[in-house]
Amino acid sequence: MGSPVSPVLANLFMEWLEQQAMATAPVNCRPKLWKRYVDDIMEIIRQGTQHEITDHLNSIDPTGSIKFTHEEEDQGTLPFLDTLLVRREDGTVKLLVYRKKTHTDQYLDFNSHHPLHQKLGVIRTLMDRSKTVVTEETDRQQEVKHIKQALSLCGYPDWTFKRVQHQSNKPKPKKEKKKEEQKSKGMIIIPYVKGITETLERIFRKHAIATAVKPKTTLRNLLVHPKDRLEDSSKTDCVYKIPCKSCDKVYIGETGRTFNTRLEEHKKEAKNSKGSAYTRSQKKAAEQTENKSAVTDHIHRNNCVIDWEGARVIDREENRRTRWIKEAVWIRKSVPVMNRDEGGYKLSLPDNLMAANMCERLQNQATLSGEISEQPQSGNRCSFHPSEEVKLYCKQCNMPVCSDCCEDGHDGHPNTGIKKAAQERRSTVQALINEGRDIVEIYGSFIRGLEEKEKTLNKQKQQRDDSIIQTYDQMVQKLTERKDQLLSESWQNYSENLEKILTNRDRVLPDVNKLSAACDRAEQELQQGLFKFLSQEIALTELVGKYRGKAAPTPVQTQPAFFQPTDTTVPVLGHVMAQSVPSAPIPPSLALIPAAPAPIPAVSSDDAVRGRGHRLLNQKEGEHHHQRVTFGGEGSENGQFDGPRGVTVSDEGEIFVADTERCKHSSLRSYGRIQVFTMHGTFVRQFSTPPPFPFRHKYTYDPFFSEQYYPNDVTVDGEGNLWVVGRTCTHREESAVQYSKQGKKLRAFRLQKECEAVSVDTRRNHILITQIKDSRSNVQVFEPDGTLLRTVGDKSRNILLKEIVLIYPVSVTLDGERNILVSDSSNHRIHVFKNNGRFLFQFGGKGSSEGQLLDPHGICTDRAGNIIVADYGNSRVEMFDKTGKFLKHIVTDIKCPWAVAMAPQGQLVVTVWQEYGYDDFNNNHTVSIFHNY
Repeated sequence: MGSPVSPVLANLFMEWLEQQAMATAPVNCRPKLWKRYVDDIMEIIRQGTQHEITDHLNSIDPTGSIKFTHEEEDQGTLPFLDTLLVRREDGTVKLLVYRKKTHTDQYLDFNSHHPLHQKLGVIRTLMDRSKTVVTEETDRQQEVKHIKQALSLCGYPDWTFKRVQHQSNKPKPKKEKKKEEQKSKGMIIIPYVKGITETLERIFRKHAIATAVKPKTTLRNLLVHPKDRLEDSSKTDCVYKIPCKSCDKVYIGETGRTFNTRLEEHKKEAKNSKGSAYTRSQKKAAEQTENKSAVTDHIHRNNCVIDWEGARVIDREENRRTRWIKEAVWIRKSVPVMNRDEGGYKLSLPDNLMAANMCERLQNQATLSGEISEQPQSGNRCSFHPSEEVKLYCKQCNMPVCSDCCEDGHDGHPNTGIKKAAQERRSTVQALINEGRDIVEIYGSFIRGLEEKEKTLNKQKQQRDDSIIQTYDQMVQKLTERKDQLLSESWQNYSENLEKILTNRDRVLPDVNKLSAACDRAEQELQQGLFKFLSQEIALTELVGKYRGKAAPTPVQTQPAFFQPTDTTVPVLGHVMAQSVPSAPIPPSLALIPAAPAPIPAVSSDDAVRGRGHRLLNQKEGEHHHQRVTFGGEGSENGQFDGPRGVTVSDEGEIFVADTERCKHSSLRSYGRIQVFTMHGTFVRQFSTPPPFPFRHKYTYDPFFSEQYYPNDVTVDGEGNLWVVGRTCTHREESAVQYSKQGKKLRAFRLQKECEAVSVDTRRNHILITQIKDSRSNVQVFEPDGTLLRTVGDKSRNILLKEIVLIYPVSVTLDGERNILVSDSSNHRIHVFKNNGRFLFQFGGKGSSEGQLLDPHGICTDRAGNIIVADYGNSRVEMFDKTGKFLKHIVTDIKCPWAVAMAPQGQLVVTVWQEYGYDDFNNNHTVSIFHNY
């Protein structure tokens, strides 16, 4: 019976034997009841035929090796497996649990080193047997009492029985729900360490990850070694250590190949790199180009000798990511080290603090878990009277006490039961817990800010050291004056070549804009159908024919310079010489192209408002020094705006502006549009935003009527596509539309409320849209297909913070930690929420002082996590840190700033628009780019 297939073979044989026995049994020996479990059989037969049926069963096996014995009823009882059949006086049968005379009631001890669920499983199994086997209620109660007495002797406290009973009373989940839970759960196997494993299981359970435990150490692992141990040189997937003989530093590394292969590479690199005579600057350049390891770098910098014989493997791990983590841990543990970084896996500062404290916390929990989590009843002892159990709570002293304490130091004090006091103070403690977690989150943000500052400080130091070394080398060689002269000549050559390129571009760009605008108009008329596009055919034919005969512009011929060093002993770097290239003939057809327009001068403020133009400002504005480029102006031509409500910048540095034409200005067939510009304010292209869904008139279908759709905001998602939110002018149907960067519609979905702003969580590709409707304003989070995931800031769901109500959220963005920032113009505040919707804090408040806001609109964050707000009512742009503390006024001479966006290189883009009232002030309907602020 030692083979795994033995039970199967035994069951097959017994099935064959049963068939033969029933077919050939004598009539007087056939049983009235036949029950079998493997080779144990229970029969109800006629009295006096027991020996005959036994002989019949033994005669069936032809080999005669299978022999049965029988046990008869004794005083009305008969055991079968763990069931005892008892005959009543009336002839009926009742069932009890059967235990042999040698049974000792010894079960798994509660204090043994086993997971808690296995110990609870002992109770659950015995209780289930009492329910399924015992037939009468009085006998079942007696069986339960016996189980509790036996397990209590094995150390099981009362709370374990209550927990099993509570779990058994829970309704079983439906099959569909159980299948969904199983699909969403992962599985992780961890070694069992009492106290620590239970804590980890609770953490994984919160993230829907199932856990299974395995023994940490077994006798087989300690005693059985079927293979010889591998030498370090033959081990793969390892973390290794290389010590230095001259100092106490070590090098920690990891490799997926054999350790000997990687060690020989270290030796070869160190040997080949010896004796290299570099200057300080050459040595640094060589380290960057040759990609030397930290071991070789340590040898050269400190003239040390490496203990190659002392190199050894210190850890092994097949999973590459886990091996990186182990490498980082060994680097931390092995200080001082030669390593230049923290290994392939670098933890953030909060993660490091968590990793450093986790071992200590879990170790402390391991020693207390037996008392706290498994034996809470025995742990409620008074610290002043250990023999007494704490059952009361002193209201005057606010502390739990025992009966002796009430007589000694708390005589006459009002008290109550410990359970009642716990229920009364639960809400107070929970409020303190929530407040503490909020404070921890704020402190965590502060720590992460320190980490960013530390990175910036290290980077600045490295840059400063490089600059010092470079300046030192230049001073030693005494080539500073000649260097400036050569750079001047190089700049002159660059300026001449650049002038050629810009001149030719300015010659061609007007024609491109003209032809592109004509094609856009014809394409819009063509999409709207019927005869209006026919009027565009003549104009378009004439315009296309005009350019059809022209030859394509020829490539610009430049004269790039090259540097030729000299071999003279005089400290002269060399000469800048222009490389001559043959001039290309200009085709006669190019003479037909109109001459390039004259350069646009720096326009006045009125020019910027009334027509297209650019301004490059480098002056003192307010208290700060800015370099500003302003472009736009009111109008419907390319590069002009009617209502620049939204702005965003792509990773390639293209500025996308959502231009909204108001209904009173528009014809029936005009749409809003998205205009695209460079970071210098040059118009690139545009595309219209027609209604995303088909429209049919209320009473009759009018082919000449076209609903107008105007975009409110625009943003870029993680895939480089655009998301636009807006509404139709007549029927105010709200929707969100996804476009490609070239203006192709990709998808769209309808919205139920008035939408104002849109942002994208690029990490999860979730769409965040602010929606306004009466007192139910909020931020809704959607999947790209329009599925609503959750709502943020809805007052009906803010139970703990009822005063936090979004009235008119006009802008939304996410910071680097994926927190949601909402600009509420009617509240004059900025609200900050966690990504899951939990409120964190708010700042601002109505006013014009520092830190106060008046009708704030656009909001964005920079790379340092600072929050930038368009303070519309105060006509200024403000900067706050990530905790909401006021830092500075970015600009104070910009009236009615509407939207703000941050470019990848740190430039700030601001749109200016006054929606209602007089709009003849300077810079209305414009966009400004601040290159520094």
